[in-house]
Amino acid sequence: MALSTGELPTDAPATWRGRLLGLFVCWQLIAFPVGSYVKLVPARISMPAGEINGDLQIQLNSGAPASEPYQSAVDATAWTFARWSELTGQSQYWALFSSFSNRACFPVVELAWPDRPPVRLSCYFEPADPTHYFYLPEPKCRLFNYEYRTVVFHLTGPPEDFPSPAEYRKQCIQSVRDRHQSTLAYLRWKSGRYLRDHPDLPTPASVTLIAHVFPNPAPGQSKNIRPPAFEIPVARWSPDRPAEPGMVPFEIWDPVESRYLRLPIGGDL
Repeated sequence: MALSTGELPTDAPATWRGRLLGLFVCWQLIAFPVGSYVKLVPARISMPAGEINGDLQIQLNSGAPASEPYQSAVDATAWTFARWSELTGQSQYWALFSSFSNRACFPVVELAWPDRPPVRLSCYFEPADPTHYFYLPEPKCRLFNYEYRTVVFHLTGPPEDFPSPAEYRKQCIQSVRDRHQSTLAYLRWKSGRYLRDHPDLPTPASVTLIAHVFPNPAPGQSKNIRPPAFEIPVARWSPDRPAEPGMVPFEIWDPVESRYLRLPIGGDL
């Protein structure tokens, strides 16, 4: 029956689905601001590991004084919202677009053979001249976010930011080991595309991932006075080597001992 002008429908009885949706919306209105703010409060929770690590939670240093029960409440809050963001895929790693790195970093993939010169495949987004470049808008955001995460440690973790060479070494190796699946997929994809375009080439003996680092000019200096770029090896994959159960499918570069290591997927370093 059509409603007459000015006639309002009667309220429908609330259903359990409606109540559940309302609770979810209210929880989200709490989770977004609180979950973002608590990242800035030092907490004692374990950092996530795996392909999507990179949680921005500030950690309470070991041995630092803690005021109870305040600290326990902070720990519980940080843990709750961290797990919720992982469960729902709402992890926020953008840090309000603040605290920019003092360097840029791009992945380079090098294909090597024993009987011919190596081939270097640069990142799509690496500019030919880091001082003068321009990108037109294009739908390649997902590629950018995939590629930069293969070398993200060297974007955000210069050695001088760590208390000791041992800690720098541990976190550098752990970062690569945590992302072994996505890194291997990237090396296969990058080398596979090149080999498809060059069918006369054999399978390379090794495929190496390298971090190409571009330091920013010092504060107050011209953008034209840029420190020289440098490279840091990350991982080396041997396509013809059979995968070993329980082992990382490639060798990981040790930045302190300057050598490649073959490591198990889990366990302490």
